[in-house]
Amino acid sequence: MPFHMNKNANRLCQIKKPLVSIVMCTYNGSQYLDEQLNSIVNQDYRPIEIVVVDDCSKDETWKKLKHWENKYSDIFRLYSNETNLGYNKNFEKALLLAKGEYIAISDQDDIWMFTKISALVNSLETKTWASMAHCKNVTLTKDKLKFNHTNLRNFFEGTDVRKLFLYSQFSGHVILFRKTLLEKIIPFPDGIIYDWWIGVNACVNGGIAFVDEVLVHHRIHSSNATDSARTCPLDIDELLQLFYRIENMNQSHRNFLDKLISLFKQHKKNTYGKIDWKLFHFFFANRKIIYGHKRRKLPIISQTKHAFRLSRKSLAGVGGEI
Repeated sequence: MPFHMNKNANRLCQIKKPLVSIVMCTYNGSQYLDEQLNSIVNQDYRPIEIVVVDDCSKDETWKKLKHWENKYSDIFRLYSNETNLGYNKNFEKALLLAKGEYIAISDQDDIWMFTKISALVNSLETKTWASMAHCKNVTLTKDKLKFNHTNLRNFFEGTDVRKLFLYSQFSGHVILFRKTLLEKIIPFPDGIIYDWWIGVNACVNGGIAFVDEVLVHHRIHSSNATDSARTCPLDIDELLQLFYRIENMNQSHRNFLDKLISLFKQHKKNTYGKIDWKLFHFFFANRKIIYGHKRRKLPIISQTKHAFRLSRKSLAGVGGEI
Protein backbone atom coordinates (compact mmCIF):
# COMPACT_ATOMS: atom_id res chain seq x y z
CA MET A 1 0.00 0.00 0.00
CA PRO A 2 1.38 3.47 -0.85
CA PHE A 3 2.66 5.54 2.06
CA HIS A 4 -0.01 8.21 1.67
CA MET A 5 -2.73 5.58 2.13
CA ASN A 6 -1.17 4.47 5.40
CA LYS A 7 -1.03 8.06 6.52
CA ASN A 8 -4.68 8.63 5.66
CA ALA A 9 -5.69 5.43 7.44
CA ASN A 10 -3.85 6.53 10.57
CA ARG A 11 -5.53 9.90 10.40
CA LEU A 12 -8.96 8.30 10.04
CA CYS A 13 -8.25 6.05 13.03
CA GLN A 14 -7.29 9.11 15.07
CA ILE A 15 -10.51 10.92 14.15
CA LYS A 16 -12.63 7.98 15.26
CA LYS A 17 -11.25 7.96 18.81
CA PRO A 18 -13.72 9.35 21.37
CA LEU A 19 -13.15 12.86 22.65
CA VAL A 20 -11.99 13.06 26.27
CA SER A 21 -12.80 16.17 28.30
CA ILE A 22 -10.24 16.91 31.00
CA VAL A 23 -11.96 19.09 33.57
CA MET A 24 -9.98 21.23 35.99
CA CYS A 25 -11.14 23.71 38.61
CA THR A 26 -8.58 26.24 39.80
CA TYR A 27 -8.30 28.48 42.82
CA ASN A 28 -5.05 30.18 43.82
CA GLY A 29 -3.10 27.32 42.26
CA SER A 30 -0.33 29.24 40.54
CA GLN A 31 2.59 27.50 42.28
CA TYR A 32 2.24 24.08 40.65
CA LEU A 33 -0.17 24.78 37.79
CA ASP A 34 2.38 24.83 34.95
CA GLU A 35 3.75 21.40 35.83
CA GLN A 36 0.30 19.84 35.88
CA LEU A 37 -0.84 21.45 32.62
CA ASN A 38 2.37 20.35 30.95
CA SER A 39 1.64 16.75 31.93
CA ILE A 40 -1.86 17.07 30.49
CA VAL A 41 -1.08 18.64 27.11
CA ASN A 42 1.60 15.97 26.58
CA GLN A 43 -0.78 13.04 27.07
CA ASP A 44 -0.27 10.38 24.41
CA TYR A 45 -4.01 10.33 23.74
CA ARG A 46 -5.91 12.52 21.30
CA PRO A 47 -8.47 14.00 20.86
CA ILE A 48 -8.76 15.86 24.16
CA GLU A 49 -10.22 19.13 25.34
CA ILE A 50 -9.08 20.87 28.51
CA VAL A 51 -11.91 22.66 30.32
CA VAL A 52 -10.74 24.94 33.12
CA VAL A 53 -13.01 26.98 35.39
CA ASP A 54 -11.25 29.42 37.71
CA ASP A 55 -13.07 30.24 40.95
CA CYS A 56 -11.95 33.85 41.44
CA SER A 57 -8.25 33.24 42.09
CA LYS A 58 -6.30 36.08 43.68
CA ASP A 59 -2.79 34.97 42.69
CA GLU A 60 -1.15 34.47 39.27
CA THR A 61 -3.40 31.53 38.33
CA TRP A 62 -5.50 33.39 35.75
CA LYS A 63 -2.46 34.90 34.06
CA LYS A 64 -0.89 31.46 33.71
CA LEU A 65 -4.12 29.96 32.41
CA LYS A 66 -4.36 32.62 29.71
CA HIS A 67 -0.82 31.77 28.64
CA TRP A 68 -1.73 28.10 28.23
CA GLU A 69 -4.96 28.99 26.44
CA ASN A 70 -3.03 31.12 23.93
CA LYS A 71 -0.47 28.38 23.38
CA TYR A 72 -2.99 25.53 23.00
CA SER A 73 -6.09 27.33 21.76
CA ASP A 74 -7.21 24.27 19.76
CA ILE A 75 -7.76 22.14 22.88
CA PHE A 76 -8.10 24.70 25.70
CA ARG A 77 -11.41 26.19 26.97
CA LEU A 78 -11.08 28.67 29.82
CA TYR A 79 -13.80 30.16 32.02
CA SER A 80 -13.79 32.52 35.00
CA ASN A 81 -16.50 32.69 37.65
CA GLU A 82 -17.91 36.09 38.58
CA THR A 83 -18.33 34.97 42.17
CA ASN A 84 -16.65 32.21 44.17
CA LEU A 85 -18.70 28.99 43.92
CA GLY A 86 -16.64 26.76 46.16
CA TYR A 87 -15.17 23.30 45.58
CA ASN A 88 -18.21 21.09 44.81
CA LYS A 89 -20.30 23.63 42.90
CA ASN A 90 -17.39 24.74 40.75
CA PHE A 91 -16.73 21.15 39.67
CA GLU A 92 -20.43 20.71 39.00
CA LYS A 93 -20.36 23.73 36.66
CA ALA A 94 -17.16 22.57 34.97
CA LEU A 95 -18.44 19.05 34.33
CA LEU A 96 -21.53 20.42 32.60
CA LEU A 97 -19.26 22.30 30.17
CA ALA A 98 -17.58 19.07 29.04
CA LYS A 99 -18.29 17.93 25.47
CA GLY A 100 -16.38 14.65 25.44
CA GLU A 101 -17.71 11.11 25.44
CA TYR A 102 -15.41 10.51 28.41
CA ILE A 103 -14.64 12.91 31.26
CA ALA A 104 -11.50 12.99 33.42
CA ILE A 105 -11.09 15.21 36.48
CA SER A 106 -7.84 17.02 37.22
CA ASP A 107 -6.53 18.73 40.31
CA GLN A 108 -4.50 21.89 39.74
CA ASP A 109 -1.30 20.70 41.40
CA ASP A 110 -0.71 17.03 40.55
CA ILE A 111 1.41 15.41 37.84
CA TRP A 112 -0.08 12.91 35.40
CA MET A 113 1.84 10.16 33.68
CA PHE A 114 1.65 10.71 29.93
CA THR A 115 -0.27 7.46 29.41
CA LYS A 116 -2.99 8.17 31.97
CA ILE A 117 -5.84 9.03 29.61
CA SER A 118 -5.05 6.32 27.07
CA ALA A 119 -4.89 3.66 29.78
CA LEU A 120 -8.21 4.67 31.35
CA VAL A 121 -9.99 5.01 28.00
CA ASN A 122 -8.70 1.61 26.93
CA SER A 123 -10.07 0.15 30.15
CA LEU A 124 -13.58 1.46 29.47
CA GLU A 125 -13.41 0.55 25.78
CA THR A 126 -12.52 -3.02 26.81
CA LYS A 127 -14.77 -3.34 29.87
CA THR A 128 -17.91 -2.00 28.23
CA TRP A 129 -20.03 -2.89 31.28
CA ALA A 130 -18.25 -0.25 33.41
CA SER A 131 -19.28 3.40 33.58
CA MET A 132 -16.09 4.55 35.36
CA ALA A 133 -12.43 3.53 35.51
CA HIS A 134 -9.78 4.48 38.05
CA CYS A 135 -6.07 3.98 38.54
CA LYS A 136 -3.44 4.11 41.28
CA ASN A 137 -1.78 7.26 42.51
CA VAL A 138 1.21 7.87 44.75
CA THR A 139 1.64 10.78 47.12
CA LEU A 140 4.19 13.43 46.18
CA THR A 141 5.43 15.36 49.20
CA LYS A 142 8.38 17.76 49.04
CA ASP A 143 9.41 16.22 45.70
CA LYS A 144 9.50 12.71 47.19
CA LEU A 145 7.16 9.89 46.18
CA LYS A 146 5.61 7.87 49.01
CA PHE A 147 4.22 4.48 48.03
CA ASN A 148 3.17 3.36 51.53
CA HIS A 149 -0.49 4.33 51.23
CA THR A 150 -0.83 2.74 47.79
CA ASN A 151 0.77 -0.50 48.97
CA LEU A 152 -1.68 -0.79 51.88
CA ARG A 153 -4.79 -0.78 49.67
CA ASN A 154 -6.81 -3.29 47.74
CA PHE A 155 -8.29 -1.37 44.83
CA PHE A 156 -11.97 -1.63 44.00
CA GLU A 157 -13.41 -3.16 40.85
CA GLY A 158 -16.93 -4.39 40.20
CA THR A 159 -20.49 -3.59 41.23
CA ASP A 160 -20.68 -4.30 44.98
CA VAL A 161 -21.67 -0.83 46.16
CA ARG A 162 -21.79 -1.96 49.80
CA LYS A 163 -17.99 -1.62 49.84
CA LEU A 164 -18.33 2.11 49.11
CA PHE A 165 -20.94 3.19 51.64
CA LEU A 166 -18.50 3.97 54.45
CA TYR A 167 -15.30 4.81 52.59
CA SER A 168 -14.80 7.07 49.61
CA GLN A 169 -12.31 4.97 47.65
CA PHE A 170 -11.89 7.25 44.63
CA SER A 171 -10.32 10.70 44.47
CA GLY A 172 -11.36 12.77 41.48
CA HIS A 173 -7.85 12.88 40.04
CA VAL A 174 -7.73 9.10 39.40
CA ILE A 175 -11.07 8.63 37.63
CA LEU A 176 -12.43 8.75 34.11
CA PHE A 177 -16.13 8.16 33.44
CA ARG A 178 -18.64 8.08 30.64
CA LYS A 179 -20.47 11.35 30.00
CA THR A 180 -23.77 9.47 30.22
CA LEU A 181 -23.18 9.30 33.99
CA LEU A 182 -23.64 13.07 34.31
CA GLU A 183 -27.43 12.84 34.34
CA LYS A 184 -27.15 10.52 37.36
CA ILE A 185 -24.74 12.60 39.44
CA ILE A 186 -25.69 16.25 38.91
CA PRO A 187 -26.64 18.18 40.93
CA PHE A 188 -24.25 17.07 43.68
CA PRO A 189 -26.10 16.80 47.01
CA ASP A 190 -25.01 19.17 49.73
CA GLY A 191 -22.89 17.53 52.42
CA ILE A 192 -20.98 14.89 50.43
CA ILE A 193 -17.63 15.00 48.64
CA TYR A 194 -18.32 15.07 44.92
CA ASP A 195 -16.00 12.19 43.94
CA TRP A 196 -17.56 9.90 46.56
CA TRP A 197 -20.97 10.66 45.05
CA ILE A 198 -19.66 9.96 41.52
CA GLY A 199 -18.13 6.64 42.59
CA VAL A 200 -21.25 5.28 44.28
CA ASN A 201 -23.42 6.29 41.30
CA ALA A 202 -20.98 4.72 38.84
CA CYS A 203 -20.95 1.49 40.82
CA VAL A 204 -24.75 1.22 40.75
CA ASN A 205 -25.08 2.32 37.13
CA GLY A 206 -22.83 -0.16 35.34
CA GLY A 207 -19.84 -0.69 37.57
CA ILE A 208 -16.23 0.38 38.08
CA ALA A 209 -13.07 -0.85 36.33
CA PHE A 210 -9.56 -0.67 37.75
CA VAL A 211 -6.27 -0.02 35.94
CA ASP A 212 -3.40 -1.48 37.96
CA GLU A 213 -0.89 1.25 37.17
CA VAL A 214 0.38 4.34 38.99
CA LEU A 215 -0.74 7.11 36.64
CA VAL A 216 -0.88 10.12 38.99
CA HIS A 217 1.58 11.75 41.35
CA HIS A 218 -0.77 13.38 43.86
CA ARG A 219 0.94 16.39 45.37
CA ILE A 220 0.40 17.11 49.06
CA HIS A 221 1.32 20.55 50.34
CA SER A 222 0.18 23.11 52.91
CA SER A 223 -2.31 24.88 50.64
CA ASN A 224 -4.06 21.97 48.89
CA ALA A 225 -7.38 23.38 47.72
CA THR A 226 -8.87 19.92 47.30
CA ASP A 227 -7.73 18.33 50.54
CA SER A 228 -8.92 21.28 52.60
CA ALA A 229 -12.44 20.81 51.18
CA ARG A 230 -12.73 17.08 51.80
CA THR A 231 -14.71 17.23 55.03
CA CYS A 232 -18.33 16.14 55.35
CA PRO A 233 -20.52 18.35 57.56
CA LEU A 234 -23.18 15.66 57.98
CA ASP A 235 -23.35 12.89 60.55
CA ILE A 236 -22.76 9.52 58.92
CA ASP A 237 -26.40 8.40 59.13
CA GLU A 238 -27.49 11.64 57.41
CA LEU A 239 -24.84 11.23 54.74
CA LEU A 240 -25.82 7.64 54.03
CA GLN A 241 -29.42 8.70 53.48
CA LEU A 242 -28.24 10.68 50.45
CA PHE A 243 -27.61 7.34 48.72
CA TYR A 244 -31.36 6.67 48.78
CA ARG A 245 -31.54 9.12 45.87
CA ILE A 246 -29.64 6.71 43.64
CA GLU A 247 -31.96 4.69 41.42
CA ASN A 248 -31.40 1.11 40.25
CA MET A 249 -29.69 -0.05 43.44
CA ASN A 250 -29.77 -3.81 43.99
CA GLN A 251 -32.34 -4.64 46.69
CA SER A 252 -29.87 -6.60 48.83
CA HIS A 253 -27.48 -3.65 48.72
CA ARG A 254 -30.31 -1.30 49.67
CA ASN A 255 -31.15 -3.58 52.60
CA PHE A 256 -27.51 -3.34 53.71
CA LEU A 257 -27.78 0.46 53.53
CA ASP A 258 -31.02 0.38 55.55
CA LYS A 259 -29.32 -1.65 58.28
CA LEU A 260 -26.32 0.69 58.44
CA ILE A 261 -28.51 3.77 58.78
CA SER A 262 -30.65 2.15 61.44
CA LEU A 263 -27.60 1.11 63.49
CA PHE A 264 -25.96 4.53 63.19
CA LYS A 265 -29.14 6.31 64.27
CA GLN A 266 -29.29 4.10 67.35
CA HIS A 267 -25.57 4.57 67.98
CA LYS A 268 -25.95 8.37 68.11
CA LYS A 269 -27.85 7.89 71.36
CA ASN A 270 -24.78 6.20 72.86
CA THR A 271 -23.11 9.17 74.55
CA TYR A 272 -21.26 7.36 77.31
CA GLY A 273 -18.37 5.88 75.29
CA LYS A 274 -19.11 2.21 75.84
CA ILE A 275 -18.98 -0.38 73.07
CA ASP A 276 -22.10 -0.47 70.92
CA TRP A 277 -22.20 -4.24 70.54
CA LYS A 278 -24.88 -4.30 67.85
CA LEU A 279 -22.79 -1.99 65.69
CA PHE A 280 -19.63 -3.95 66.46
CA HIS A 281 -21.19 -7.28 65.50
CA PHE A 282 -22.44 -5.82 62.22
CA PHE A 283 -19.00 -4.43 61.39
CA PHE A 284 -17.29 -7.68 62.32
CA ALA A 285 -19.74 -9.92 60.47
CA ASN A 286 -19.33 -7.78 57.36
CA ARG A 287 -15.64 -7.00 57.80
CA LYS A 288 -14.59 -8.27 54.36
CA ILE A 289 -17.08 -5.87 52.79
CA ILE A 290 -16.50 -2.84 55.01
CA TYR A 291 -12.73 -3.18 55.39
CA GLY A 292 -11.91 -5.14 52.25
CA HIS A 293 -9.94 -2.24 50.80
CA LYS A 294 -7.42 -2.36 53.66
CA ARG A 295 -4.46 -4.61 52.83
CA ARG A 296 -2.82 -5.93 56.00
CA LYS A 297 -0.63 -8.93 56.91
CA LEU A 298 -3.15 -9.98 59.57
CA PRO A 299 -6.42 -8.53 58.26
CA ILE A 300 -8.71 -9.95 60.95
CA ILE A 301 -6.74 -8.15 63.69
CA SER A 302 -6.90 -4.85 61.83
CA GLN A 303 -10.60 -5.32 61.04
CA THR A 304 -11.44 -6.14 64.65
CA LYS A 305 -9.53 -3.09 65.87
CA HIS A 306 -11.40 -0.77 63.49
CA ALA A 307 -14.74 -2.35 64.39
CA PHE A 308 -14.08 -1.73 68.10
CA ARG A 309 -12.90 1.83 67.47
CA LEU A 310 -15.95 2.82 65.43
CA SER A 311 -18.35 1.08 67.79
CA ARG A 312 -17.47 3.27 70.74
CA LYS A 313 -16.75 6.72 69.32
CA SER A 314 -19.03 9.63 68.53
CA LEU A 315 -19.84 9.67 64.81
CA ALA A 316 -20.81 13.33 64.63
CA GLY A 317 -19.18 14.93 61.61
CA VAL A 318 -17.22 11.79 60.69
CA GLY A 319 -18.49 11.41 57.13
CA GLY A 320 -15.76 10.53 54.63
CA GLU A 321 -13.16 10.08 57.37
CA ILE A 322 -14.88 7.04 58.90
